[in-house]
Amino acid sequence: MRQETSFFLTFIMLFLSIGCSNTQIVQPDKSVYIHRYGTLYQTEYQKVDIKEFYTYSDSILAIEFETNNLLHFHKSEVKKIVMRNRSRGAKHGAIAGALVASSLCYLLCPDNSGEALGSKEAGAFIWFFFGAPLGAAAGFIQGSNDIYEFIIPDITKIESEEALVDSGDVQIKQPDIAEVKETTVEAREMRERLTAASKREVKQSKFYLSAEYSYGFGNLPVLANPASTINIEESGSGIGVQFYFGYALKPIFYLGLSAGGFEDSQEIDDITTVRSVTNFEISARYYPEKKKYFYKGAVGLSVIDQKARLFNLGQELYDASILGMRIIVGMGRNVIQGETYEIYLGGDISYNRFEDGEDAVWLGISLGGTIPSRFSD
Repeated sequence: MRQETSFFLTFIMLFLSIGCSNTQIVQPDKSVYIHRYGTLYQTEYQKVDIKEFYTYSDSILAIEFETNNLLHFHKSEVKKIVMRNRSRGAKHGAIAGALVASSLCYLLCPDNSGEALGSKEAGAFIWFFFGAPLGAAAGFIQGSNDIYEFIIPDITKIESEEALVDSGDVQIKQPDIAEVKETTVEAREMRERLTAASKREVKQSKFYLSAEYSYGFGNLPVLANPASTINIEESGSGIGVQFYFGYALKPIFYLGLSAGGFEDSQEIDDITTVRSVTNFEISARYYPEKKKYFYKGAVGLSVIDQKARLFNLGQELYDASILGMRIIVGMGRNVIQGETYEIYLGGDISYNRFEDGEDAVWLGISLGGTIPSRFSD
């Protein structure tokens, strides 16, 4: 089996093997307090991000992530609360990744016992250590979730039992006075604690740093080629990186600088032609209130550098470059929200106009990370 196929099978098996959730049914007489990032679901489509919650009796108190608002719900209004633990997911993923990758290689990798490290056993041993970081990454992305679902106290039954007790028709064991007092004190203290937490000022980061890893495709102009008459394709694709620095002019608007680039390579008749694009820009991001997505745009300079060299000898044939202007628009969406970082997926389209009248349009998709998180206590 080819190594690429084995790699993808391993990655799929990791996602299927990592246990990512643990459901807990919260009884009416049990109180629970959790301080960790999560999501409270009123319905599948109506949800709110929270940083901590406390439940007691028939009530749920929660602190909203971005605003620190104190939210109060009746248990009948909440479908579930999902609290995420990505570090635990990474640990579980590392273990699962090592075991799955090793087992998969032992079953599917070819046995070349005559070659150094070519046996199934050696391959399984190597993939054991390769699968651990792969599994840790998969586990971190997927996360290990604690799901809390709630049983609503039957008020009708409680009132009926109280009426029977009052009439003397039945004897029901009453809770100990000390136990009731302790529960009441705990609920009052937690309400006071969460109320105080809700009054803390939410601090928005005045700046952010971002890095993106992207894949793009589109058309690129071909520069003059004095060394040969080979036909270089104007279309291309490449992998690139982009770095951002932004400063908050308003709570929802950041202005800053960005720089980066990508590279496209073509091999024709033993000649390797590499076209790299480097850009420097003024960039902006706009975050709609209480949304996980943002819009981005930038305008600046771009430079195409085209080099050709003989494939076998590595001899450089020529080096040419051209300067142009670049405009880019796009959007991104946070897929992982941490207390000190954010990870997002994005897409964009850029238009480049160069000094010789050539232009280029480039489409890209990206995975990026931002530090610090936009909101913190």
